[in-house]
Amino acid sequence: DAETTNISNTPFPAGQKKVDFDIAYYFPDKSPGTSAFAMSFDLTGGMYIVNNLYAEGGLGVFSSSSKSGSGSYKTDFSSTSLSIPLNVGYTLPVIQNLNLDFNTGPRLNYCVAGKMKLGDTETKLKDMEDFDRFSANWGFTFGVDLWGFTVGAKYAIGLSDGAGDMWGVFIGW
Repeated sequence: DAETTNISNTPFPAGQKKVDFDIAYYFPDKSPGTSAFAMSFDLTGGMYIVNNLYAEGGLGVFSSSSKSGSGSYKTDFSSTSLSIPLNVGYTLPVIQNLNLDFNTGPRLNYCVAGKMKLGDTETKLKDMEDFDRFSANWGFTFGVDLWGFTVGAKYAIGLSDGAGDMWGVFIGW
């Protein structure tokens, strides 16, 4: 009797490498009268630790913009951060070429550029006193992987003063 391997049950053996590029669009949880959005571009790589369980890390760019208030009390803030996403996840095979993917982990952000506009006064990040450039989020991702392309949803919880809670959608490959 020949030994056979069921591809749909163990498509990702320990030691197999994993590389992903994701583009995400976020809608930060916000208070009334505030509009906001954020985008991230992440390149991550890692390895399967045991069948279907993986760890990955990488580099990303995170850009956000928010507006609140009205008239001369209107505040606009925009920033761009370099990010390090770190994840541990599990890929659940459903059928051949269709997988569900779950992962969680921190995202460490360091703000490199930004500006705040209050009414007609604009201040660049480099001129802001006591501005904390570091922020961190803890993210949860659920995706559907079909023939190497992944679409799904993300939720991030702010772990520091400079990071807010947000939810988003993503596409990756």
